[in-house]
Amino acid sequence: MYCQDCGEKLTLKFCDNEGLVPYCNGCGEFKFPLFKTAVNMVAVNKSQDRVLIARHTNGNFLMFAGYVKKGESAEKTIVREMKEETGLTLTSWKFRGILTFIAEGWPMEYICLFTADGFTGELKACDEGTLEWVKKEDVFKLNLWEGDKIFHRLLLEREDFFSLKLHYDGNELKEWVLDGGREHGEGKSSTL
Repeated sequence: MYCQDCGEKLTLKFCDNEGLVPYCNGCGEFKFPLFKTAVNMVAVNKSQDRVLIARHTNGNFLMFAGYVKKGESAEKTIVREMKEETGLTLTSWKFRGILTFIAEGWPMEYICLFTADGFTGELKACDEGTLEWVKKEDVFKLNLWEGDKIFHRLLLEREDFFSLKLHYDGNELKEWVLDGGREHGEGKSSTL
């Protein structure tokens, strides 16, 4: 294997929390694969018809997400991330979709999408924002990325598994493709 930036031969070097990872002595950097795997989850309180979100200090709203660590399954990742970010332990969840995320200038990511509807424990302070249970119908009024609105609508309104591709250029959603067919509305999620 060779460095995609400088061409020098890569060696394996230990990286905390990752294990052996290709390393470029020329660049002085670890060279992770050109795509990453992450998880994103919508946590739903069915009895109250609410969704758990984090209101970030910058005014944006976040759902719960994180990167899959080496040797970790997507399911293990959502349980870990939910515990770290909210203090809740998941007891019921479902793998609902796969998101191919493309953003100009960044490595491509595959994001496993989940819904969760069973939890134990108490909410704790969150480093990423203030935790709030929001009415399902109010989720789409929040300051979310356009692509987030698309996949959250799919997670909350569909029962079947789906595949979604989002392509961003900067902060602008340029294209979205649902289940392999072109579903493109100038980046608008209202066509769903």
